Amino acid sequence: MLVKCPKYIFGYALFVFFLTTNQVYSQEIAQVEGGFDFLQFIGRFHIVIVHFPIAILLLACLLEILSLKNFNSKYRPAINISVIMGGISAIFSAIFGYILAQNEEVTGQTLDLHQWGGIATAVFSSITLFILWLILKKGQSTKISLYRWSLFAASLGVVFTGHFGGSLTHGDDYFSFSNKKETTTKSG
Repeated sequence: MLVKCPKYIFGYALFVFFLTTNQVYSQEIAQVEGGFDFLQFIGRFHIVIVHFPIAILLLACLLEILSLKNFNSKYRPAINISVIMGGISAIFSAIFGYILAQNEEVTGQTLDLHQWGGIATAVFSSITLFILWLILKKGQSTKISLYRWSLFAASLGVVFTGHFGGSLTHGDDYFSFSNKKETTTKSG
């Protein structure tokens, strides 16, 4: 059911490539004067694909919680597919997000927290995938606890990263506990 592990090396290599080649893929080089900026176009797909790993990794975590007593529960096929799809899409989401950050004029601590949270989520998702592969293909059932903690960490990463992504999109005060609206009065 799982793809052989060495094929994931391509995803890691691509991820590391984009992280380490900031000069090559900077806006100055990528943008043609008055023309079409392909990297900016690709980067903007981060907003489209980011919601898939959010939903699918949280679903995998929820189903895994329902399967705590029995690793091979009736939910196992759905969990396995969710971990595979969530892990792969988290990697692509992080890559597209990095490209977007390099081609937009957004900076600051919120972006840094979102970026590093996204990278951590992609890494934990990949680790979760690898450990699941060890369990299913190599029969290393002693790694089930490590797999579950890794999936939980990836899910926490999704929540953390999603919060800061929402703050970037909607503003820092979007998710607050205050429903007060500011009103102004004119003095006579």
